[in-house]
Amino acid sequence: MEPYSVLMSVYQKETPDYFYIAIQSMLNQTIPPDDIVMMCDGPLTPELDQVIAYFDRKHPGLFQIVRIPQNGGLGKALREGVLRCKHEIIARMDTDDIAVPTRVEHQMKHMLHDKRIGAVGGQIGEFTTLPAPSITGYRMVPLTAQQVRKRAATHNPMNHMTVLLRKSAVLDAGNYMDFPLFEDYHLWSRMLAKEYDLINIDEICVFARVDNMHQRRGGMDYFKQTAEMERHLIRCGLIGKLQYRKNLAVRFLGTVVISGKLRGLAYNHFLRSSKPSQTDETLLRKLHTAYHREYTDEGSHT
Repeated sequence: MEPYSVLMSVYQKETPDYFYIAIQSMLNQTIPPDDIVMMCDGPLTPELDQVIAYFDRKHPGLFQIVRIPQNGGLGKALREGVLRCKHEIIARMDTDDIAVPTRVEHQMKHMLHDKRIGAVGGQIGEFTTLPAPSITGYRMVPLTAQQVRKRAATHNPMNHMTVLLRKSAVLDAGNYMDFPLFEDYHLWSRMLAKEYDLINIDEICVFARVDNMHQRRGGMDYFKQTAEMERHLIRCGLIGKLQYRKNLAVRFLGTVVISGKLRGLAYNHFLRSSKPSQTDETLLRKLHTAYHREYTDEGSHT
């Protein structure tokens, strides 16, 4: 298998034990990375710095720790991070989720099979740890390149925290940009405009923590940003003016008209499957328990 880099971005509001578990889940891949680019987006808390120092001591030479003096947002951090990655293949990972151990191995097979594939994503199981680790639902995304392109006209077709990226394709499309809340969707649309194929595998690649994001993302300011994203889709040739008007009507209803609670219910109904499998929940609990025990056993990481 080809070597790969891991790209993560952390900022001061992250939870240290979640951060530890996320890193450990990438270290425990069946094909482990030999390059982890850790973008520190602004000053961090002492506890987060302790986690980074612990892993850096334990794995000398593995981490590139890049400290950005002021928080500039995810798009800017990832843009610089991509440039710092040593390898052509880059695994994105969020700092509060849990990657399935076979994630990269299974995605890599698809990436190496076809050079026109710019990104390989996967499915996510959304979970909560209260009162015990359990899956609350899934965010399922389309599989084939044709299905992904079609889905991109109305919704984000990839789960960002699951993607394996081809660095040259990302750079060819202009790299990540500063486009708050839609940094990933913005990139996918530009990659599709460059005729790269984006696919997803039919497997849970990452367990993602539930944060009620879709209940919080609303209001006129959020709608204005979604409208700009829709205009970007037109510029990329993914939608026409009729689809643009339809999308805006749906976005206005979902972000401005209905309440946060109703928005969350709509998200659950239209974008998630709510029937967790016993196998997935067993794996989630096994990983969460193992990594959390490691974190507890390591203490303060000092």
